[in-house]
Amino acid sequence: MPRAHNFTRKQRREMEARAGGCCEKCHAVLKPSEGDADHILSVWMGGESELSNGQWLCRPCHKGKTALDINMIRKVERVRDKDRGVFPKSKRPLRSRGFASTRGTP
Repeated sequence: MPRAHNFTRKQRREMEARAGGCCEKCHAVLKPSEGDADHILSVWMGGESELSNGQWLCRPCHKGKTALDINMIRKVERVRDKDRGVFPKSKRPLRSRGFASTRGTP
């Protein structure tokens, strides 16, 4: 079973205390236990579940950052798959006239 990459309760409490009850990104004031612990560098990209790699965010900021992380992860996967030849070559390559003149005489 894979190890969960979550912060411990102690780390979450320390992040919340370090943030002083505010979102570390937009500085919105948060109610107790209203924020989320977030990895600055996601685990997928090599980040660790350590206090130095954590930040306390409000839910909208956390949702936005996670969406950006997911987009970056998907892009890396597409580039990696293309490099490994997972995608077959196109059966119908684009037809082009190359550098031929498109106006007047050819």
